[in-house]
Amino acid sequence: MKKHPFGFRPSIYISAGMAAIIGVWLWSGQWSNADETGIEPGQEQTVAAIEQAEIKAKDVTVQTTRSQAEMHQAKLSVNGQTDFDREVIVRSEAIGQITAVKMEEHHPVQKGDIIARIAIDDRQAKLEEAKALLEQRRIEYSAAQKLAKRGFQSEVKHAEAAANLSAAKSYLRQAEINLRNTAIKAPFDGIVQVKSVEIGDYVEANTEIATIIDMDPIYVKGQVSEREIGAVELGAVSEVTLINGRVVNGIVSRVAAAANTETRTFEVAVEVPNTDGRIPAGITASLLLPSKHIMAHRLSPALLTLNDEGLVGVKIVDATGTVQFLPVTIIEDTKQGMWVSGLPQEADIITVGQEYVQHGQHVKTSQDVRTN
Repeated sequence: MKKHPFGFRPSIYISAGMAAIIGVWLWSGQWSNADETGIEPGQEQTVAAIEQAEIKAKDVTVQTTRSQAEMHQAKLSVNGQTDFDREVIVRSEAIGQITAVKMEEHHPVQKGDIIARIAIDDRQAKLEEAKALLEQRRIEYSAAQKLAKRGFQSEVKHAEAAANLSAAKSYLRQAEINLRNTAIKAPFDGIVQVKSVEIGDYVEANTEIATIIDMDPIYVKGQVSEREIGAVELGAVSEVTLINGRVVNGIVSRVAAAANTETRTFEVAVEVPNTDGRIPAGITASLLLPSKHIMAHRLSPALLTLNDEGLVGVKIVDATGTVQFLPVTIIEDTKQGMWVSGLPQEADIITVGQEYVQHGQHVKTSQDVRTN
């Protein structure tokens, strides 16, 4: 094989030449990219921020819908439970043995019904004695009056006869009361919650005979927060849904004047007719309490957004075409939409594109034909 004059093989020259060509190609490509983009290495984030600013500076088209405020009466949802109107413990006013019990627990009674009897013993005899004594005192007093008019009897004797007559009347009244108290009666229409005596029991005065509760009307009671109590109105019609699904209407009849010291809530009671007694006491129920009327907008919940401070609001476009973020207060959430306050009487609310625009940005608008 023929040697090269300098002692190198031709293949070495070929390899070195190819390496040089590749290096020049790579070097030229790096510079050409820099020339085309104008971005120096490490400047990508700065360029991206500039591009975002340019996009914001351009007018973006959003869709809006015009919303008109309406007079709305919100309904406050409150959990509660049913409760009877009143409870009375019936007690004996006479002493003696129980001779009859005419009541059963959890059964109704009418006002004036005799629910138990105490032995009469000598009370009837004392009543007859009091009647006879009264008749005697009347005769004595009549005679004393006649004698006094003729001057045959002193004023002292006449006064004494009058006092005896008055005492006889009092004695008769007490005898009548003692006899009447042997018949223990229901004080009002209600339900016997507890029967406390049986036949043969001996009772003293003030012994418990029965506990009676008044179930008509029945009350549904719930607790309302101190922020919302001012919106509850006495006399308003309230819808009540019982735990069994039954829906009834009632009247807001009581609103506590003072808050519970522990919960800082106010008790509200709704009076519900219960003539058939079908609504028991102590069951869970929910109340829809009408609150005061207020001007509000009905919006789709999808239109609500948060600003950087975490406030709930909506984005509108004002008369100058500028985006405004307006905080709102949610009045009521219904199936038909969310009622909010805090917006002007009339507002062009952004329905499409609100996530791409910021407060203070100028935009173009097109009317959204859909309802909000």
